[in-house]
Amino acid sequence: MCSLTTERSRNSTSKVKSGKEFGETATAANCTADLLAATEIGFVDHQDFHQPDAQLRMAALAATTGPGTATSRFRRASDHESFALLPAFGQAALLTAAEERACFLRMNFCKFQAEQGRRQLRPGRASRRLVQQIQSDLAEANRLRDRIIEANVRLIIAVARKLTHSLQDLADLTSEGLLPLMRAVELFDVDRGFRFSTYATWAIRNHLYRVLRRQQRQSEQLVYRDSSLWEIPVEPADNETAESGADDCRFDLDARLSRLTEREQRLIHARFGLNHQPQGQSLSMIAGQVGLSRERVRQIVSQALEKLRQPLTDDVPDPDDSPLMNS
Repeated sequence: MCSLTTERSRNSTSKVKSGKEFGETATAANCTADLLAATEIGFVDHQDFHQPDAQLRMAALAATTGPGTATSRFRRASDHESFALLPAFGQAALLTAAEERACFLRMNFCKFQAEQGRRQLRPGRASRRLVQQIQSDLAEANRLRDRIIEANVRLIIAVARKLTHSLQDLADLTSEGLLPLMRAVELFDVDRGFRFSTYATWAIRNHLYRVLRRQQRQSEQLVYRDSSLWEIPVEPADNETAESGADDCRFDLDARLSRLTEREQRLIHARFGLNHQPQGQSLSMIAGQVGLSRERVRQIVSQALEKLRQPLTDDVPDPDDSPLMNS
């Protein structure tokens, strides 16, 4: 009798647990469905997607879009120092024209199916099987997208190498070029009549040109904004007063420059033509002289200017009390 009661209690507890787990699973499915229903899934449409045998056509393409392997078509990173910038995921095999077309068609077909399923979702009454199917389609689309990106990362290196001779700048441009490459994968239409590399190269080059122009404008604005630091207002006065004022200004400038490190002083002198340095030197010219990247030179100059803007503290001697002035 006791064993029968115990068995019934266990069954009741098991049913309660199963009910709770089912409720939690249903709640999670509804939350996921609400998120999916709120976001439209973009894709590049194709006439094959609307054919009755679309599933069979895409399944036939699956044989040509399997996992990529390295082939002789890949140029090793050791062939040129700039190719060492390629991350491991960017050292995948190149895609043939047929593989490329198959990858794009299957990627967009998966998104097409996911969007069709998303439109069938009903808030609060989501089918768990439908949600899982949508997630599966999106996961496969992302896998195909990543394979296309991995096979074309070297395009960024090829474009960036033509825009800079600095390895550090090349790394910066490579990082900047990932975004237009990913965007190009999302927008490319295989029926345009040309390979993806042509479309992606155009998108990457335009984006990097905009990045370089923006950096140039920022550099010019920095020079214009900070050029006032070296302007010394001079009021009409007799020769003795003018010479005294010039001495005071030179002492003030020397006192401010003494706050900087030796490297900061060198870069400030070169940037603004001080200490017999030539005027109008660009960041790239200075970077070549000191062996740093253009961006690193810009950062050091900016930090040095922040130090120079700070007011002189009380421990800086007055120019009238200086032994040089009193001698």
